[in-house]
This record gives sequence, structure tokens and C-alpha cells, in this order.
Amino acid sequence: MSSKEVEREYLKYLNYMNTKPNDTVYRRWGMYTHDPRYKDYTMSIVEMIMNDMNINVDQAYYMLYYMVSNNITDYERAKRDMQVDENFEIYKRKGERLWMKNYFYTFPEK
Repeated sequence: MSSKEVEREYLKYLNYMNTKPNDTVYRRWGMYTHDPRYKDYTMSIVEMIMNDMNINVDQAYYMLYYMVSNNITDYERAKRDMQVDENFEIYKRKGERLWMKNYFYTFPEK
């Protein structure tokens, strides 16, 4: 799949998700990634990004989060931004999920 096709699929995803109200206990990004109605669709976009950029899953989720949260519609621009993004490099080196900790509602352990 080419970068243009990934961008086209991402824009479809973005437009679709923008029409959905957040009727969950999660923040919006948590709804995208944890709600059973949307998480598979989100993962399909993440997989496209992974394959296009030849990156790991944490980097691809970060890339999608970055584009969605900053309302970026230019996929090539976002790819260029990742070349200098410190967090993107953290996921490459350590595989940490630092960016996620502030964007999910976590249920207390029992």
C-alpha cells in the first residue's frame, strides 16, 4: 500500500471518527483504542502506518495519536514531523507507552 493510499484511508477514518460522540468513560483517544466498536478500525489504520513506515506498533500508535490529536490531514507532513519527534524515537528505542498514560481512563485494581 502506498503512502497516498494510507493517507486516503486515514482521512476516511478521521472523518468517520469525528462523527462519533464519545459516549464512553474514556477520553476520546481511549474511545478510539479501547471501545470494541472502534478499536479494530483504529488497529487497521495503525497496521497500515506500520507497514508503510516500517515501524513498530508503539511508534505507529503514536503516529496516529499525533495526527488525530493535532488534526493533521497531511500524512507526509506527519511522517516528516516524526523524523524530529523525541517521543517517536523513545518508542523505537525502549518500546515505552509513555504517551498513553495520560490519555486512558484506567480502572482501579480490585
